[in-house]
Parts: sequence; C-alpha cells; structure tokens
Amino acid sequence: MIVYCRGPLCLLSVNAMKLLQSREVNVFRYEGGFSGWESLENK
Repeated sequence: MIVYCRGPLCLLSVNAMKLLQSREVNVFRYEGGFSGWESLENK
C-alpha cells in the first residue's frame, strides 16, 4: 500500500503509515505528496 499526503511537511501520512505497519500491512510513504504524484502523471 502507498500512502501520501498534501506535501512533504504534512504528517498525516506518517501517522497512517505507523498505524498500518502496526497491523502488519506492507506500506510505503510517498514523500512527494499529492502534488508530486499528480505531476508524475502529466509526464
């Protein structure tokens, strides 16, 4: 699972990742945030 947030300073994805990891979910945090994810789509 991939979690992301509004941007690099947002901590919501960090909290989500910790919760998921505590439940043994394989999770990766994308640090670029939503805007970074969206810009990759347009390339």
